Amino acid sequence: MTSSTLALTTSSWWSQEPRGQLSTTTNRLLRTITSQLRSLSSRSLSTTSSLTSTRAITKRLVNNMIEIVLATDAAHHFTELAKFKSRVTAEDFKPYGEDKLMVIKMMVHLADISNPVKDFDLALVWTGLLYDEFFKQGDREKELGRDISFLMDRKTINIAGSSIGFSRMLVQPAYEALALVIPLAQVCLDNLNNNISRWEELKSDFEKKMKSGENFIEESRGKIKKPNAFPDPNRRKSSLLGSFKNNYGAIPNNLLDGLVNSHNDKLLEP
Repeated sequence: MTSSTLALTTSSWWSQEPRGQLSTTTNRLLRTITSQLRSLSSRSLSTTSSLTSTRAITKRLVNNMIEIVLATDAAHHFTELAKFKSRVTAEDFKPYGEDKLMVIKMMVHLADISNPVKDFDLALVWTGLLYDEFFKQGDREKELGRDISFLMDRKTINIAGSSIGFSRMLVQPAYEALALVIPLAQVCLDNLNNNISRWEELKSDFEKKMKSGENFIEESRGKIKKPNAFPDPNRRKSSLLGSFKNNYGAIPNNLLDGLVNSHNDKLLEP
């Protein structure tokens, strides 16, 4: 089987997907998944019989991956959670059979909104980073004379209160349903309940911060530095060369150059 044959087949499946409804990040992720599956298949097959079988398997894998990625869309949270609860409580529920994909989709979605179930110190930092981003967007919208988007007005949003609402309305019911299938998820619920209590204790403090104009979480400041999207390739090359030499000793320079250039190319891939 040639890679070009499978590439054409996969491209035809991909062209039928509703790409216009997906975000740029989602499109990129799905293209990467498709590319990796195509590459894997092209290396592992050589007969006509295996070609037909692998086309079906690859199509199923691609379709499953697309469903899993789309399941992270919070717009479908309540609809998908209702379906999940219905299946989990059904007598014929089969988490290792026909319901496996549904369980995986829910797990990936809950991983996507899992910050409230982390240890509080870590959840606090990421909550601060999130609201820094939200409030900057709200400030910009206000400058442009637009309505400020939901949760993005630093003068009206109590970060602690919003975190409690998000945890109770979206996260808690979903993790309770997941714990019926995966009992170990109870530790997430324990963290969540503890975090809600901590946020309750901080509500009055954040009310004061909101009114004072200092509406941010101090613990998150300085945690993320602005990355250089296009680092100096010569500096990067020098650093990598030093690393290779330290780890592998005397390696011919032409080999090192090839390794470093390959690494830099991957850094700049879309």
